[in-house]
Amino acid sequence: MATFGWAQGQGYYFLKLKGTSSPYNLNAASATTVSSATLTNNLSAEQTIPFSWSFYGNSYTSFKASTSGYITFDVAQTTDVTTNTALPDATAPKNAIFAFWDNLKLQTVTSNGNTFPSDIRTTTYGTAPNRVHVIQWRLAQKASTSGSDITYFAIRLYEGGDFDIIHNYGFGSFTATTGISNSDGTQGVQVSGSPNMGFGGNNGSYDETKSDVYKFVYGTQKSVDLHIVANATTP
Repeated sequence: MATFGWAQGQGYYFLKLKGTSSPYNLNAASATTVSSATLTNNLSAEQTIPFSWSFYGNSYTSFKASTSGYITFDVAQTTDVTTNTALPDATAPKNAIFAFWDNLKLQTVTSNGNTFPSDIRTTTYGTAPNRVHVIQWRLAQKASTSGSDITYFAIRLYEGGDFDIIHNYGFGSFTATTGISNSDGTQGVQVSGSPNMGFGGNNGSYDETKSDVYKFVYGTQKSVDLHIVANATTP
């Protein structure tokens, strides 16, 4: 069964689903590295979306990605915000999708002689007009610990306007925010548990069918009996 959440009226609502499938790949060989370990409190250079993409009714072709688990379409932003909040909040990054916003770092981990990469990557699959642009965080870790609190998560931007947030795999203790904010911070939608959200999805060996997927849709939610997860608008 899906869980639903939305901001009232015209705006974004989301469905919580379970699992991903091909052609999405957690470790796609064709991905481009945006940022890599060791790194914290960092906002990337401007990254290109391979198609024009709409967010809160405005079109964008680029974004910046944060080591703290979010992207912003406000490419004039130069400072990473590591302290997460509930949404909406005027102090939060604007025009942003928060995949798993917390004070995180990129740091490789070596275990049993194997080194596991820690990075932010992008990749695109599908053909126009149905392409999907993926931003992935691999082995993002809580900034204050070393190897004991780890996450793998992603954002998928769908050509045509919708998007989803994937919590692939992780374990440990987090107090994160998952959701979105508009261009001036007056509207936002957050997933239940934010800003003290732990990591869902897989917490054992990775299984794509167990990933938590939050699918966001822009429009007016049909009037049916749904569980309200978030309804947030500031004056």
